[in-house]
Amino acid sequence: MGRTIITFVARRAAVNVPLAGAPRWRVRPEVGFYALGAVGILLGVGLWFAESGPVVAGMKAAIVLVLSTTLLYTGYDLRTRPISEEGGWRAVALTAATIGVFLLLAVSVEIVWRLEADHHSDVDFMLLFAGSLGGAVGAQIGLYEVQSREKLAQNRALTKLLQVNQRVLRHNLRNELTVALGHLENVETRVGTGDPDVQQVREHLREVLDISDRARRIVGIWETDTCATFDLRELVAERIRALHREYPGTSVSATIPAGVSVQAHVGLPRAIDEVLENAVAHNDPTVEIEVTTTRPRAGMVALEIADTGQGLDPLERRALFQQSETQLSHGRGLGLWLVYWIVAKSDGTLSFQENEPSGTVVELRLPVAD
Repeated sequence: MGRTIITFVARRAAVNVPLAGAPRWRVRPEVGFYALGAVGILLGVGLWFAESGPVVAGMKAAIVLVLSTTLLYTGYDLRTRPISEEGGWRAVALTAATIGVFLLLAVSVEIVWRLEADHHSDVDFMLLFAGSLGGAVGAQIGLYEVQSREKLAQNRALTKLLQVNQRVLRHNLRNELTVALGHLENVETRVGTGDPDVQQVREHLREVLDISDRARRIVGIWETDTCATFDLRELVAERIRALHREYPGTSVSATIPAGVSVQAHVGLPRAIDEVLENAVAHNDPTVEIEVTTTRPRAGMVALEIADTGQGLDPLERRALFQQSETQLSHGRGLGLWLVYWIVAKSDGTLSFQENEPSGTVVELRLPVAD
């Protein structure tokens, strides 16, 4: 009967491999967990029938069966985890090794008991319990170890990719865009300064150049952990002056008490610039901006930048806080991502609320400086 169960499970977990010269069926690693669990269940049932007392036998068998069922669930769980086939077999091997270690431990304990105390325990149940417990523990530890190892390798590869992209954005892309803008000026001298096509090309090239600069800043923030102490009143006043130089006539007010300092990433001034510029650039000239601070909880300061514009697109907001971007939900630009990473590197949080009667409130929660 045990062979029939294991064969059935193996057939259900096998997959077709359409490679020339390869076997038609290949056993997947979850079969290893199914087999170990099936063996434990069969031995538990056998223990139930071998024991004389029905109550005691049932309790012993139930312990073994529950622990062995964990192995079956681990096999099912493996199919949903982002683990390679090689990693899955490594998890099976770790589980089998853990079972062996627990069995050796049980045998060692039994030998010690017999030598020192002349104690004779239920060896069969002790071995089954140790083996099934080792399988349950080893299966979970094995999956965690393998998944963590593969995730670490993936993160290292991603880090290398980011470094390559940074070099490309820092040198190649910017240089090529600068050359393209220079040639565009030559074209403009021939076709005239008012040509609409030339103006559109220049606008899009400058937008791509701006995106590349923001992407470089984000990578630079990600690679830098340097923090500094900022006096919020002085910092906000300085950033508002910079905003007025870029957008004269913008209505901006700030109500920040003196002596409020935060410990934040050195890119915090850039984050405040991004929020202020976003409020001006994406709304009509009559937009009003108000900057205030509150203390939502001990050890944190909330810097709130509220505008009376049309509000932030929900898709933009959702793209910042979901685990990955998709074609249906993605950010249109990198400005808010720059703010997000600066705040995250400051051990703070970024949030958005609707302003009344219209507009958006951007809240940067930052640690208070010691």
